[in-house]
Amino acid sequence: MVEPDRPIQGIVAHLRSTIYGRAYALIFSSAVTSVLGLLYWALAARLYDAQDVGVNAALISTMMFLSYLSQMSLSGALPRFIPTAGRATRRLILGSYGAAVLMSAVVASIFVLGVGLWAPDVRSLVGTPATAAWFLAATMAWTLFTLQDAVLTGLRRTVWVPIENTIFAATKVLLVVLLAGSLTGAGVYVSWTVPATLAILPINLMIFRWFLPSHVTRHGDTEPEGSVGQIGRYLASDFAGSLLGSASTALLPLIVLTTSGASASAYFYIAWTVAYSIMMFSLNMAISLSVEGAGGPAEVGLATRRMLRLLVGLELPLVIVIVIFAPWILEIFGRAYSDEGATVLRLLALGLLPNGVNAVCLGVARARRQLLLLFWIQAAEAVSFVALAVIFLPAMGIAGVGAAFLVGQAAVALVAFVTQIAPLLRDARQASTAESEPVPQATGAGASAVPGRPPE
Repeated sequence: MVEPDRPIQGIVAHLRSTIYGRAYALIFSSAVTSVLGLLYWALAARLYDAQDVGVNAALISTMMFLSYLSQMSLSGALPRFIPTAGRATRRLILGSYGAAVLMSAVVASIFVLGVGLWAPDVRSLVGTPATAAWFLAATMAWTLFTLQDAVLTGLRRTVWVPIENTIFAATKVLLVVLLAGSLTGAGVYVSWTVPATLAILPINLMIFRWFLPSHVTRHGDTEPEGSVGQIGRYLASDFAGSLLGSASTALLPLIVLTTSGASASAYFYIAWTVAYSIMMFSLNMAISLSVEGAGGPAEVGLATRRMLRLLVGLELPLVIVIVIFAPWILEIFGRAYSDEGATVLRLLALGLLPNGVNAVCLGVARARRQLLLLFWIQAAEAVSFVALAVIFLPAMGIAGVGAAFLVGQAAVALVAFVTQIAPLLRDARQASTAESEPVPQATGAGASAVPGRPPE
């Protein structure tokens, strides 16, 4: 009578598995924000001129890259060290905030002062004292906006992260519509930066008024693990590789803008946004793997096999849909985006599965603390993507960026799979086979020659 319930029990057990459950939770959170993000860019594409969308998107990507540069990997270090910082938690958070905001002001100022040299196409948005001041403020605000998510995670208040990001995404959707008639030239950029700036005060009020005191009360007797030297070594080991990875994605719209013009930048950015929303699935799987797989080779191999199965099961159908229906998907953003961006979207989609393999390999590297491998994978992805894009872009247009992504990701994935993932899968398969083999039973008096049968 229990047979009909077995599929349901299997699904429940699957979801209760920590590695799958955490992955699904992160995927659901990114799916919600991705849907709102696609709605945002669909409205922007419909309500604003393509050239304005291209320039604004390039400036937003540049701001995000400069902010990431200023964070010096603190967004990854804070969740690692806050849980064990004890009474030093407040000092750790404030020190991180201060260092990152100061660095943001420096790098944003350098960008503004030299904008005519390295990004003349966005000079209209940062060329006056008022707009330059807002770019500085927005870059510093985005830095805090990003770091406060890391603080919430470290304080074990992760539930507030998707709430905050959903409110941010919904607010910018509303603003991009309201500003379409009055601030067409900079409406997209303003609608993105204003909600992030406004979110800083209430979130940090909750952090320092309620969440931090509660954390210190519970863990105040903990001996601080993260000295300045320890945190510095941690940041140094992770910063270079992650910076290259961030630069390769954040600066591509600016490269397209400079090489092919504002409209081409808009068409590429929309296609990239669609592909990146799917790419977030594999990035979240890698996070789950890095947490779950911190064991022996067999345990890491088993977790890796599970994530690869989940990767193929989730992403392969989406890749097929995008490749077939790319023009109709981009039709949501406008006919010009469909005509110009369908090929690059198809190529980006074909690169998602090898990108997922690379993400899984990065998760394994973090789980096993292979910092050198972590750097080389991210460096190979970034350098191949940017270098090939610069080569292909003049000859193929924005489709060349999609080709660069596909070729670069596939090459790195092939090497990563053969040298890193395949040995882990082999170890997991051998361990699984050893566990499933029957235990040999002694034969003779008082024992059965049949395995598993009790002595007669």
